[in-house]
Amino acid sequence: MADPSLTLARYAAEDALNLRDVLEDMYEATHLDVADNPFYSREQFWRRLVDWYAPAPGFALVVASLDGEPVGFAFGCTRPADRAAGLWEQVSASEADIEIPASPQPVFVFNELAVRPTAQRHGVGRALHDELLRDRPELIATLTVRPNNPARGFYGHWGWAKVAEVVNTGFPVFEQLVLDLHHRPEPARLELDLRRYGAAGALALREEILNVYVTSHADMQHDPWFGPEAFWDRLETLYAPGRDFELVAGWRDGTLVGYAFGSPRDRDLADLWAEIRDANLPVEFPASHGPVYIFREFAVHPDHQKRGYGKQIHDELLRTRPEAAANLLVRPDNPARAAYTRWGWLQFGTKQPFSDSPVMDNMVKPLP
Repeated sequence: MADPSLTLARYAAEDALNLRDVLEDMYEATHLDVADNPFYSREQFWRRLVDWYAPAPGFALVVASLDGEPVGFAFGCTRPADRAAGLWEQVSASEADIEIPASPQPVFVFNELAVRPTAQRHGVGRALHDELLRDRPELIATLTVRPNNPARGFYGHWGWAKVAEVVNTGFPVFEQLVLDLHHRPEPARLELDLRRYGAAGALALREEILNVYVTSHADMQHDPWFGPEAFWDRLETLYAPGRDFELVAGWRDGTLVGYAFGSPRDRDLADLWAEIRDANLPVEFPASHGPVYIFREFAVHPDHQKRGYGKQIHDELLRTRPEAAANLLVRPDNPARAAYTRWGWLQFGTKQPFSDSPVMDNMVKPLP
């Protein structure tokens, strides 16, 4: 939640250029960890703003102040349609759940976000982000960010998805992220029949579940750990017998489209909670070591992906959970990894759950 003393002011290009000292000071304070890199110097920052960003169409700057003192800013501009074709191609080739227009459209470029360290964790960054993007006419926004930039986790939490890496000689390596500015309605919502099953009901769906599992994991069938028999053995012997096991299945016209299942973990939680809290995530968790809901498995048949079905199944499984947080493991190269990030999951480490399994990203999501 933003600090009640926070105020936001918007500036056009000509007014932004009158704020040089203010903007440079905030930029410098935010980039102390890379101060030895000339790319992040005050002078280079200002040159980019004056030469590249401010003259561009659609430029806007938002400055945040606490008790009248400037503490952060964000600015961006429009990339015209004739210069956005390459980005749209990257979006189309990625796992980002964004509708691709028939022809390239203008894109809003989120050029910079900076908040003084003394003002961080007061909701300033999110307020700047949301205000800059409010009422933008473009279909999507894009930004580049260093993978090791602490802000990278926030962008993921705010719905941004990675579509590519940007590598240019003389510049750091960046990740290219995109955000859907006009969330599409989910026409599938009324078409998908969501049903809940306990252990016995889930195990009775062996044929249907295995069909979705094998098809959605076709690229991993060379690894015995992902084989159908190994998967079913884990479900039958490890997961289904657990307390409060539940599976949500999405059906359409009598066909299983996808599923998700999980169960709570009640014991040996001190280390898990400590690891979550030590990760300095952009959300708060309770001080107790209470149960955590384990989101164990999730799959959508490839024929039904990118239609909003996965999000519906995911949300339905977690909708009534009483735990404070949910936890999952996912392969770093799994396309679902990007979806989890858009849906509010945050990485706090890595883990190899079984001796014959891959090392996976360990992710957590706060529950209402």
